[in-house]
Amino acid sequence: MPMITNATLRNNVFFGLSADTEEAKVKLEADYNEALAVSALLPDLEVLPGGDQTEIGEKGITLSGGQKARVALARAVMAARPGGLVLLDDPLAAVDAHVGHHIFHECIVGALAGTTRLLVTNQLHFLSHASVARVIVMKAGELVEQGTFAELAAQPTSNFSKMVSSVRSSQKQKDESKVEQNAPEKAGEAKIKVVNIGNGELVKKESQAEGVVTWATFHFWFAALGGIRVFLMLAVCSWMCNLAELAPDIFLVGWQMDFFTQETNWYFGIWVGISLFGFGILILSRFSWLHFTLKASRKIQSSMLRRVMHCPMGFFDTTPSGRIINRLGEDQMQIDFRLPQNFEVLCISSWQVVDQLALGISCRPWVGVFVLVFGMIFMLMREIYRRTSREAIRWLVVTKSPVFNIFEETLSGSTTIFAFGREDYFGERFERALQVNMEWLMSRDVANLWTEQRLMWLSSLVVGVLAVLMVMMPSAGASPQLTALGLIYALQLGFSLKTVSQFLVAVEGVFTSVERVMEFTNDLQQEPPGQMPADAALVQAKWLQDECSLVFEDVCVRYLPHLPRALDGFSVSLKAREKVGLVGRTGAGKSTVMGTLFRLMELESGRILFGGVDIAGFGVGHLRRQITIVPQDPILFSGELRKNLDPLGVRTDAEMWAALKGCSLGALVESLEGGVNAKVAEGGINFSVGERQVLCLARALLRESRVL
Repeated sequence: MPMITNATLRNNVFFGLSADTEEAKVKLEADYNEALAVSALLPDLEVLPGGDQTEIGEKGITLSGGQKARVALARAVMAARPGGLVLLDDPLAAVDAHVGHHIFHECIVGALAGTTRLLVTNQLHFLSHASVARVIVMKAGELVEQGTFAELAAQPTSNFSKMVSSVRSSQKQKDESKVEQNAPEKAGEAKIKVVNIGNGELVKKESQAEGVVTWATFHFWFAALGGIRVFLMLAVCSWMCNLAELAPDIFLVGWQMDFFTQETNWYFGIWVGISLFGFGILILSRFSWLHFTLKASRKIQSSMLRRVMHCPMGFFDTTPSGRIINRLGEDQMQIDFRLPQNFEVLCISSWQVVDQLALGISCRPWVGVFVLVFGMIFMLMREIYRRTSREAIRWLVVTKSPVFNIFEETLSGSTTIFAFGREDYFGERFERALQVNMEWLMSRDVANLWTEQRLMWLSSLVVGVLAVLMVMMPSAGASPQLTALGLIYALQLGFSLKTVSQFLVAVEGVFTSVERVMEFTNDLQQEPPGQMPADAALVQAKWLQDECSLVFEDVCVRYLPHLPRALDGFSVSLKAREKVGLVGRTGAGKSTVMGTLFRLMELESGRILFGGVDIAGFGVGHLRRQITIVPQDPILFSGELRKNLDPLGVRTDAEMWAALKGCSLGALVESLEGGVNAKVAEGGINFSVGERQVLCLARALLRESRVL
């Protein structure tokens, strides 16, 4: 599969090439125009909204297989140098005969004439061209024959001659086949697939909230937590923890003031009991916080994941995978860990301020006025810090998505990057994205340190002033023991106020992740329901009688409202058990027809009848179970081959082997270690593209769907 980056078509062709001088830039532009021409890309540029500045999506998701192959071919033409080596891994397989003829003669034979070209192909008719110096024949991973086309064709028993004879025999059968029914003069139009936004822009910019975190965001998390009652219960648990910490000290003060008349050992036992009870309260509080906050996190993650899984395909066309990973990974991690920790510390610190203030006022009433004044100063500093920190955290999270995108692109396309010698270019791209992210990380940390230092100074000032005033302004009638206890806790007020100020901002900062997750949970467009109540009745009433004919009636489709129709009045009727070929030039709309059948996009007008029933009346899950597709880009998942053939585990080994042998893969799978239990590498890279395609066909046969 060609490496296509999430960039414009022009940038994908240049692939990091640049020029320093004006003369070199002119030559590079001329080479670029030639590469587009010989790769047959100029007609495609005419229909793209932004021409060569059109964004073509992650892994070229908006391009057909032939268009992706030609973009990669144009890139190779740009990078080729006289006397160099150009490896062409079957670029002609993904294009039609007309385009293939143009590419072979204008590009491979013409533009690349000054290079050594190694062309991998199974289209043998090109090998008779005079420019092909030698033909190398491979079988089962070994080189079995080599020579000129004439030399190999002159040997009747050679493998090459057998391949040529097989192709000619197949071609003869095609030539002798008859058309049983004439096509209508006009059956609607299928226009080239274009899935772009605006003037060539495909990927939407990541949305970012501004200003304070809204109450709706807080309500979203509190609802997942279990409502305000659960939060109040957790707040009470935090208060009890503070009381449990305070109770032993109050008991000791009472003991020293001779409030009790029992023996010392008895008091000591009570003090130990109070301490152990406080420890139990602490464990209960920690368990309660962990239980309810993790429950809320699971609920939020499940809801977000369910919404993402049921998004229409257009969402994945316009949203980079790095952005999705960022929401499901980084933002969810903040909700899982940072939010519960910060909220618990905030609750505990807030209760500490209340308890310490109460003890301070009990021995020095003027402490309340003093703390009120300094508390306002703390809140003022918190407001300054809050604005900076909140926006820095938002930008920090947003700028992490490009880092994930570039890393994934570089990792998946490492072979192409090394082959073109573009390590420095992709390294610089990654460094730039990482640099931007690190700048915002530094901004957040600097803001934290700035505020931390000033709050520490203010806390020290509060402690110093309180200590001096308590000594200079004794309270008449207050016991020394109670005064000492009040002084100890009052002196902690400064640090408690500092902690409350810091964690108020920290909690709001983490809630920026909640607002991003809430966007995915509440605002994502959803595809139609997977199941509908009428599904069972439709099957019983229609399908068995109609035997699943397929009818497209004046189908019109737009990918986006402002774009031209991708299908315009497409009408065709297919009988049950009929084998039909859907043909057209590259980008003509063949894949769009498949997409409408799976309801990957909704119709603008017209309807599709499946078994005599409009598919709009089916649940999409029920509909898709009746249809199987062997995709243009074959997909295999890492794991066992068995799981790739039968993901649901409902087929026997005998059925699997029958499907494999029916697809002529029996011998290949038997040669693998473990047979159907053989390991499949990520993306199926331990199989050739052709083998992956046929394995997908075997998987389709095992499903026994009504439509293939």
